[in-house]
Amino acid sequence: MSWLESNSGRKKYLFWLVFFLIGALLALIPCLIVGLTKKKSCPDPQPQPAEWNASDYQSNYDYYRQLEQKHDLTPTDNILMDRLSWPRFCPGDSSKIVYLRRQFHMPDFNGSSTTLHWVDMSNPMEPKTVQLTRPKWGTHDQQFYWIDKSTILFLSNRGSSGHTQIFQLNL
Repeated sequence: MSWLESNSGRKKYLFWLVFFLIGALLALIPCLIVGLTKKKSCPDPQPQPAEWNASDYQSNYDYYRQLEQKHDLTPTDNILMDRLSWPRFCPGDSSKIVYLRRQFHMPDFNGSSTTLHWVDMSNPMEPKTVQLTRPKWGTHDQQFYWIDKSTILFLSNRGSSGHTQIFQLNL
């Protein structure tokens, strides 16, 4: 006589079978609820780049022009000043320069943006300046490198992932 043929063997088998099925059901119900509701109400959001609003930025010239009287330099004045850094001459044409410009978010000073700028100093009395990358709060272009007279490589977190990546800019 096998253990399944005995009454106590069948009871043990049925007990463990029912125990397993109830456990599987208890684990399956929350998984189904999460899976079904996620598809309906939680679409995967596409990463949105941080926006740059021109009204959030006031140039150094505009800020100091509006002052009615002279005053000592304050911490706010210091934050309002754009930071220019990393000037690099174009290989083969030293009258062309690319540099970084860091701007701060005006309403609350909680954000900043670093952009690439190009200046042609062929005529030093009338330099031509062009902003090469668009400012977005929280986006920082950095460590650029001239490949040749018309190509620049630079690091930036301006991609949709927000991670620092290599970008190429053709002038």
